[in-house]
Amino acid sequence: MPPKNRRDFLVTTVIVAGGLAGCSSQQSDTPQAGSLLFVNNHNLPHSLKIEIVNVGSRLNMQNNTVVGDAENIPPSQRKITASTTLAPGNSEIYADVFSYEAWYVVNYTVDGRQPQSPTATFNPAPPNRDYGNFLSIKVYDSGSTTWEVISTDDTTQIKS
Repeated sequence: MPPKNRRDFLVTTVIVAGGLAGCSSQQSDTPQAGSLLFVNNHNLPHSLKIEIVNVGSRLNMQNNTVVGDAENIPPSQRKITASTTLAPGNSEIYADVFSYEAWYVVNYTVDGRQPQSPTATFNPAPPNRDYGNFLSIKVYDSGSTTWEVISTDDTTQIKS
C-alpha cells in the first residue's frame, strides 16, 4: 500500500487541535523520520489507536518520561490522536506526523484495550545523532502487540 501523507492522515484519522502544517509525501517503501507505521500481521482485523499524552524537550532516563518545555512545538503536534482499522496482513504508513525535534510520549491501544506496554517515548530526530526515527505500532501473527522505534537516515522533514 502506498504511504499516505500527513494531510491524509490528519483529515481521515486524526483529531487535531490547531492547524495543519508541513505536509509532504513519501517516495520510498522505508518510512522517513517522523512517520507513523501501523502493522497488522495477525489473521484477524484490529483497530489501532495512538494518542500523544506529553511533549518535552528532554528525556528523563530514570523513569522514561519527558521533561522540559519544548516551547517551539505547536498545539497541532501536542494533541495528535489517530486510529485505524487494519485487515489481516495490512499496514499503513503516515509520513511527517511527528515533524518536530522533541520527545513525544505516545499511548496506544489495540481493539480499545491497552497492551502490557502501552506507552512509547519517541523522538523523530534524537539529539547528537546522524539518523532519525519513525514509530511503529505492530500486531504480530500471534496476536501480541508492541511499539517499536525504528531508525532511518532520512531526517529532512524534521524541524528543530
